[in-house]
Amino acid sequence: MVPDPPRKLAPHVVTWLAERPFHRVFRLEHGATRFNPGSPNGGVRGRFHFFRDANEQIVSSLYGAEVQDAAIAETILQLSPQHRHQRSLRPARFKAFAIASITVAHDLRLIELCGSGLQKLRLLPEELTSTSPSEYSRTIAWAKALHHAAPDAHGLLWVSHQFNTSKVLMLFGDRVDEKNLAAETILHLSVGRGRKLVEHAANRAGITIL
Repeated sequence: MVPDPPRKLAPHVVTWLAERPFHRVFRLEHGATRFNPGSPNGGVRGRFHFFRDANEQIVSSLYGAEVQDAAIAETILQLSPQHRHQRSLRPARFKAFAIASITVAHDLRLIELCGSGLQKLRLLPEELTSTSPSEYSRTIAWAKALHHAAPDAHGLLWVSHQFNTSKVLMLFGDRVDEKNLAAETILHLSVGRGRKLVEHAANRAGITIL
């Protein structure tokens, strides 16, 4: 069970250096560096999106991971049925996606939601970063509270629930300018090298591509 965030928070903030790239899986129709703007009607929710700021504006988001397998696991492999006897994925489900290496023109200040950063908030992973989607309304409440508590933070950093040997991040669209993001090595995930990346990540996770 995800607890309610307290009124006062003092999160630990770490630095992600500008020269350190991260990987992002994105829909081809949107582009590699475009923040997800959310929808006034709600739309699809994730672990930490979407929420409204103090002015009731939706805070857009952009997710990434330090390694390609984690970026694929956190997006594409979540589309597979979570059944212990049959974990499979049809190629049509990732046909419209690509992966890119992203760099930011400046250092990022990220709220640490793993290790000592999570301990400082008196939370366990299963209370925030390793929950099921049914708890997303409560984990989003934490994202909103942390966004408010650290006005100089550019986003959040935690350990991937799907691929727990890698860190993943989410950037706040009201604090990182899309113009400061650059994308390199864009690969379509349905063909060639991109398809091999999906196959590799799926194999490691025990997921069959049909």
